[in-house]
Amino acid sequence: MRAFSIQGPYGISISLATAMPAKFNALFPQSRRAASEPAASPDDPLAHTKAAKEQEKEKEEEVLATVYAEERVAIANKSKLLPRAPSPVPTEIDDPEPEFIIEQLHTLNIKVRDFAYPASSPSHSPSSSSHSTPSAKPFSAPAPHLAFETFDPYKGISEFEYRLSQQPRTYPIEGRTLRRLLDLNWVGMPEAKARLHQIDWEAMKLFDARPVEYAWRACRWREVPTREQRERLLAERRHAWVYHDKILRMGEEERRQEEKERRLLEEAEERVRMREEEREGGMGMVVGAEDGEDGDDEEWVHVHPEVAAGKKRALEHTSSTPEFAQTHHAESQATAGSKRARISDAPAPSPSLPSEHTPTPPSSPLHSASHSQSQLAWLPTFVSQPPPQQYPAPLRSYNPALYPDAKRVIEAEERPPVRLDTPPLETEEEAREREKEKEGTRPGIPLTRREPKRRSLSRGHTFRMVA
Repeated sequence: MRAFSIQGPYGISISLATAMPAKFNALFPQSRRAASEPAASPDDPLAHTKAAKEQEKEKEEEVLATVYAEERVAIANKSKLLPRAPSPVPTEIDDPEPEFIIEQLHTLNIKVRDFAYPASSPSHSPSSSSHSTPSAKPFSAPAPHLAFETFDPYKGISEFEYRLSQQPRTYPIEGRTLRRLLDLNWVGMPEAKARLHQIDWEAMKLFDARPVEYAWRACRWREVPTREQRERLLAERRHAWVYHDKILRMGEEERRQEEKERRLLEEAEERVRMREEEREGGMGMVVGAEDGEDGDDEEWVHVHPEVAAGKKRALEHTSSTPEFAQTHHAESQATAGSKRARISDAPAPSPSLPSEHTPTPPSSPLHSASHSQSQLAWLPTFVSQPPPQQYPAPLRSYNPALYPDAKRVIEAEERPPVRLDTPPLETEEEAREREKEKEGTRPGIPLTRREPKRRSLSRGHTFRMVA
């Protein structure tokens, strides 16, 4: 039996043994280092460290490759199990009936309670009733079970003492508080009759008149407080009741202000409504006068007898006849001439018409361009004397070239001559006061100096003069 022992690089030793005749050949691959680099000795620690690092790196690469392969397989398997994407088309919402939901819950032994109805009548609740049974009685909800209200008797007795200590009385004791203090015997009936005011009894009577008595429970207490204990409770809670009254007064003031504003608004709306009614009534009166129903102008009736005789005109006076066109053209020219004469400074009546009235409006207002203009054409116009010339501004401010009528008045007015020099820095009164201050005063009287007055720019002054 042959045995072979081989010593390789990096301290590797190989021992082989075989019983068969053969030839053994061992080939070592060339190292990564350069051929010129000397071979590493087995005792070199740096060579051992590099080899170990290379082996660890190869192992890490193998492990990472395995992990990545497993993850890819898992992702591929998971993608097969994922649900499909939601449909972009809108689908119907599954909204089952409440009865169906309750039946499904009952099959799963789940108790169902409708909180809209008391638990005392589950057989009559709408959820459990069947519409198929005609013998089912109509549902009648019993009286609701109200939660108990907690009443603090110590707070109530402090309110009792605080209200009775007020002089004069402003607010009554709350009816609920007074009733419950009497029920708890914290306040006896003889004491109530001796100390309570009429407003307190009325408040309690109003509370007792309520149709439903609300359930209540009092806080735990051991004994009824004595007179000294009541005073101590009142001293501790007085500031709270003072603030409570302040809040009540603020609320009353706000309500009074709102009532006042509402009343003023109603009055303003009433005034606006009356003004609109008066305006509508005035417009109606004007329209009646335009229609000729209440007109008193005899001259206008004399000029238009065919209109005053009736509301409808004869057929021969319509706008389709040439006679009407000629008459209408002549009257329109006369009216235009009268308007020009009326605008002039010296109004003069038309020579073709009497002097008592102005030119006559057109005789056919029914065929005018617009209805409003036809109504205005029916009204008689009168010449009113122009008011006398008035010059509200000072006459010296008018230019005689532009206002020839006021030239004589402007020239006759006495005006002070125009001064071209600069006015003094102080007035005559200020100068006299300064002279008096310079004069000697009587002995024994201290001299008082007045504070200088502020100088301001006036007409003709400059900043240099003031400085």
